[in-house]
Amino acid sequence: MTDISRKFLAVSDETDECLQALIFAGMRAKAVGSGLVIVRCAESPGLGGWIGLDKDISQDALDSARLKATKHADAVEQRVGVRAELVISDEDSVDAIRKLIDKDPAIKVLVLAAGAGRGPGPLRPPEPAP
Repeated sequence: MTDISRKFLAVSDETDECLQALIFAGMRAKAVGSGLVIVRCAESPGLGGWIGLDKDISQDALDSARLKATKHADAVEQRVGVRAELVISDEDSVDAIRKLIDKDPAIKVLVLAAGAGRGPGPLRPPEPAP
């Protein structure tokens, strides 16, 4: 991770509003002299007993997530002039965000997009324990 005392964290995903949130985070980071971290979570279906195939699919999902996050980071850099630090995770979004914030004390601001539709969108808190 870069040696910046304050960072903005934003999520790269498939939502329509994602790129606008990433650009906003990049603009704010640039305005206050902060860094930008973009996290992308790989969507990998678990296949249970098919361990070899599951590993191949997981690696493909990570590669795809890295490619999509890189495209988003390139768009932010081209538009704003800020190069983001990329983090690719094989965990769900909520767990990945929590771990990143715990791991990197420089992350001070979490930027999330708000959908125009109904409900909170794809980033949801975990279900409560029974």
